[in-house]
Amino acid sequence: GVQTCALPISYTSTGAVKFATNVIASGYIAGVTTVPGTTVTAISSAYLAFGVIGKTVGSETAGTLADATKVGQMVTIHCPAFTGTSFAVTPTTKTGFTSFAFTAAKQSITLMWLDVTNGWIIVGNNGCTIA
Repeated sequence: GVQTCALPISYTSTGAVKFATNVIASGYIAGVTTVPGTTVTAISSAYLAFGVIGKTVGSETAGTLADATKVGQMVTIHCPAFTGTSFAVTPTTKTGFTSFAFTAAKQSITLMWLDVTNGWIIVGNNGCTIA
């Protein structure tokens, strides 16, 4: 289950303790979000707060992926249901590719945000077409 921790907490250490200044992962109950409706084509920054995004594909053929805000942020986008022909996603900022496309259900892709210059890179692909 999900545990909640109220701050401040008590911690005893015999050595140095360093806390990260940029926490990338935020805990969400049922940490998956689905882009609402098959007609939505923009995967906006609001959806990037979740680590896994389910994008059901219908008749739409192209979409966009917003830039992230945290270096090292990762997101997996998967296609739980597919009734279209192809859905190509073009990230605003990216390195090493132009777009990726879902062509069937159960495909997925994992991306990592490098920085504002290099943008998204592909770190894993399960069946998506890469252009």
